[in-house]
Amino acid sequence: MTRHVKALESRSQLLDAALASADEANRRWEECRALVDQLRVENAALRAALSQAQLLPPGSNPINNNGAHQEEVRNPEGSNELKNDSAEVKSDQKE
Repeated sequence: MTRHVKALESRSQLLDAALASADEANRRWEECRALVDQLRVENAALRAALSQAQLLPPGSNPINNNGAHQEEVRNPEGSNELKNDSAEVKSDQKE
């Protein structure tokens, strides 16, 4: 093989590697853009919830620390439990 052909093959391999690297960078960029979009939506929802919470009278708390709605439920044994969207918390365990 001539030196010219070897140089072209080497350049072709380098270009293939650069293209693969650029494709990977573009994929990561798109993942980051999607994450930023998701965070913007969450941020807007949190700002709206904060704004709404500031309008509530002092002492009313319809949302727990996890952002889930809580409701007190009496179980068959007679003790009260707080139920929410994420977990059950016994009333004697809460602060």
